[in-house]
Amino acid sequence: MTLTSCGSDDVNPSASKDSQDEDSSSSSVKKSSASKTKSSSSTVKSSASGKKVSSSSAKGKSVSSSSAASKKSSTSSKTSSSATAKSSSSVAKSSSSVAKLSSSNAISSSAKKVSSSSVKALSSSSVKATSSAFDLSLIGTCAPTNAVAEMGEKVTWKFTRGEVITVTDLLKGSFKWTFEGGSAPTVDGNVNDLVQTITYAASGDFGATFEMDIDGISYSIPCTPVHINGASITGCSCDADALSVDYKKTPSVEWMVSNCTTEGGKLTYEWEGKSGTDTFSKAFDAPHSGYSPTLIVQNEENTKVEVACSAVKVTDGPEFTIAEPGGSGTVKLPAGVSHVTLEFNSFGSACAVFCQVDRQDSPSGDLDGTVNGVALRGRDYVSEHLPSGSCGPGAVLEFVLDVPATCGAY
Repeated sequence: MTLTSCGSDDVNPSASKDSQDEDSSSSSVKKSSASKTKSSSSTVKSSASGKKVSSSSAKGKSVSSSSAASKKSSTSSKTSSSATAKSSSSVAKSSSSVAKLSSSNAISSSAKKVSSSSVKALSSSSVKATSSAFDLSLIGTCAPTNAVAEMGEKVTWKFTRGEVITVTDLLKGSFKWTFEGGSAPTVDGNVNDLVQTITYAASGDFGATFEMDIDGISYSIPCTPVHINGASITGCSCDADALSVDYKKTPSVEWMVSNCTTEGGKLTYEWEGKSGTDTFSKAFDAPHSGYSPTLIVQNEENTKVEVACSAVKVTDGPEFTIAEPGGSGTVKLPAGVSHVTLEFNSFGSACAVFCQVDRQDSPSGDLDGTVNGVALRGRDYVSEHLPSGSCGPGAVLEFVLDVPATCGAY
């Protein structure tokens, strides 16, 4: 037996052909089915486009539309709600602003009320405490008309209302004066008693108090004290050692008190507000038209007197200078007070001075004046000898003339 090998293609060739035909037929069926499915899908799409849909599809679309509408409605509601909230917030803010404005007005109004009544709202104790938080001068002030008086002399005290007290307040108020050491220790009264006259039997410093009550509010005003003198002080003089100085050559001037008499015990001296002795010295470093210090002399009985001191003219260099004797050294002096420095060495301790009048300055030729207190009077030409010790290099002569004149020395 001979065996013949065969490939797979040789096995049941008919079956293979039939199988191919079946595969072809199946493929056609599948293609046809796919085509139908595609056609059906197209029909469905066409139906959807033509709104011919199944009830199920319609319901699905209806649900979808409803959901969109719901979302839109919800969004609209939220928008409306948000707008309403914003509106409410605006109203609330507006109401808050009005409330704040109303509150601010109320505070402002309240502040005005407090300001208008702040003075009268103060308690009596706070006013009497005289704290720095309140100026009592706004209520008023009181003081003696004269700061210094003699024992037994009438002293007038006066209350002057301040800017916050009206005339109406004074008319309806009640008042009380209290005087330390006075002839009337206390005085009660009304608007007619704002001025009081008191005397004192002792010397020293005495104060007073003015109390006023207006609408149940009390104010206590301390008054400026008065000084009452004891035994008198008389005869004092205060003289400088020069009437005019050139501060570049003589920068210091000295004053001395003399001739004071009193029965009130030991005397003390106060110069320019400071305690001192019977002499006072001051140095100058600039010109001054006429300086005189303030001097208070006091005794042990509290008597104080102010004594006038001679004025000293301070110059930047000599005011006028006579450097040579006779006509070559003359200077033209104006009417009034002039200070002339002598610089000529041959003067010695005594000298004579002269003045010549110009008829343009004095048509009559008359001259009336003094030189260091010595009379200098005459017509056209006048000369006078000065006491020993008046002259010498550096001496200053004070001329007091009623008209201008040309003066010299020899």
